[in-house]
Amino acid sequence: MQVYVIGSRTGRSYELLSKLVKCHYLSSLERFNWAEGDLLVSMGYMKKIPPSVYKNVPTINVHPGWTYPGKHPQLRALANFSREWTDVTLHRVESDTYDVGEVLARQEVKITEADRDDPNTFFERTRRIGVYLTAAWLIGQGVEMR
Repeated sequence: MQVYVIGSRTGRSYELLSKLVKCHYLSSLERFNWAEGDLLVSMGYMKKIPPSVYKNVPTINVHPGWTYPGKHPQLRALANFSREWTDVTLHRVESDTYDVGEVLARQEVKITEADRDDPNTFFERTRRIGVYLTAAWLIGQGVEMR
């Protein structure tokens, strides 16, 4: 199984994941030739995965806040002052609707007052949880460790 990671951000999640499991970074989904057994992992891609991709190659997404589908779920969780927790979820991409699909793994994340005071620390923590959750799931699927 070849694992490919797509992301719109700086690639920090990929860099950490690639230290844990064998994977490859994609800067674009255009003109990529998928082979049977390939797997696509979306980590901060921030765009819809087209049906021409997720219908032809198994695709999973890391989402840092299942309760808040779409963009900026951590920020929305922090803004809800009655909320004491959120989660990081790994799910299959099964439609072109954001953050819908079979849940593969989930980790609850406590929200503290310190997180609300310094959201960047919270964002980094949820990002790392997403990477480790993904690595654990991939290893369980037989992906080669580094």
